[in-house]
Amino acid sequence: MDFLGKKGVLRHVASIFMLLLFACVSSAQTPYNISFSHSPGQGNTSLDARGMQPVHELTYVYYMKTGETRTLTMPLASANNRLKGYSRWYDYEADSMSSVVAGMTYRKPDNSTTTIHYTNYGVINYQVTLGGGVQIQPEASITFNGTAIKIACDVSNYGDFQISKSGSNLSSVVEPTLSYRVIFDIRPASEIAAKINTSTPYESYDFIAPAGSTILLTTAMNSIGSTSCYYSGNTRTQTQITSCTMYRSTSENSGYTEYNHTTCSANRMYSVEAPAAGNTYYYELRSNNSRNNNYIIARWKVEGKAKSEIGPYNGTIISDSLMDEKYNLAAKQDFDVSSEYLVTVNYSSNSTDNFVISKKPLRWDECSYGFVYPYRSGSAGNSKQFSDKFPFWSEYAILQSVPSGATWVTSSPTS
Repeated sequence: MDFLGKKGVLRHVASIFMLLLFACVSSAQTPYNISFSHSPGQGNTSLDARGMQPVHELTYVYYMKTGETRTLTMPLASANNRLKGYSRWYDYEADSMSSVVAGMTYRKPDNSTTTIHYTNYGVINYQVTLGGGVQIQPEASITFNGTAIKIACDVSNYGDFQISKSGSNLSSVVEPTLSYRVIFDIRPASEIAAKINTSTPYESYDFIAPAGSTILLTTAMNSIGSTSCYYSGNTRTQTQITSCTMYRSTSENSGYTEYNHTTCSANRMYSVEAPAAGNTYYYELRSNNSRNNNYIIARWKVEGKAKSEIGPYNGTIISDSLMDEKYNLAAKQDFDVSSEYLVTVNYSSNSTDNFVISKKPLRWDECSYGFVYPYRSGSAGNSKQFSDKFPFWSEYAILQSVPSGATWVTSSPTS
């Protein structure tokens, strides 16, 4: 069965430390006061329990040493997919500016005339010109001071915000319909260093795989190179784990030998071989740094099954009570929205083919992706920055009908 998440937060734990050469804005600026109002957005009728706009959220966990600098990057697949409407960086717990947020360094937008505003509600950036290639570029660099903090960035592809200015400064802001919210949960490296050792794995996974096939084993965070988020040591001294070796055994707790046939991609995904049908392999990823060798980051149990047997699993993967708590059956989700929420839109300037698209998103807590409001639909889509291109990474749309020959909706209905 397919399921829709009820809790709505896709907790994707990752470390994204990127060495970037970019034009930046000096953080030596004093925030000024503005009036800021949360909007429920086009898809909601009220604010959430915190008084904020309910929106799809993703959480990234970073472990960092005191004095370490990393770049916080929004999950945007390419330059063409970057947000073009609005962004706000702020202290998530306080829903406002903090000394940490004020001290971060921010990437300037493509358009040099677009101003980054340091306000009491965070660092705000927006543009008023719809369309075109101007991008918000939500990236920020932080030097960790040793105290755990959650920094959030709200982003929008829409221009239905309300902005008032006094000279070059903002005076009041009503936020737009948000596309999604990313929370960067920044933790001291000492927390994870105290849990990684040479006897038990920090992460454990069980897999059933087609016999003899090549599969990908993934750590929860980046685990090699300068982007690694794993550390060994103690509460006083930590050493970043930047190099790892894969080991394999047919026994869980002994007999491991080095496995030299793996390749790593994206600093966290390792290709390995599944065992023959009826057999089991145990893989361990261990550090091989000179100063912190053989710390066990992860262990995977991989059971080989004949390809003809791969199908519905008879064992208990997740309890019924936990399933009921965390998920709704997709079959129970009503996608048959009333006609008032449907709009017929032509998404190609070179075609007369039309799509019938919903203006009503799923509930924000039923999906971890941002909803794409139809362009020229009378909703926030009127101010959408991407013109006729959708959906992009971390976005979804609900279509009732698709023109003949269309395989999916990108920049044109037949691409």
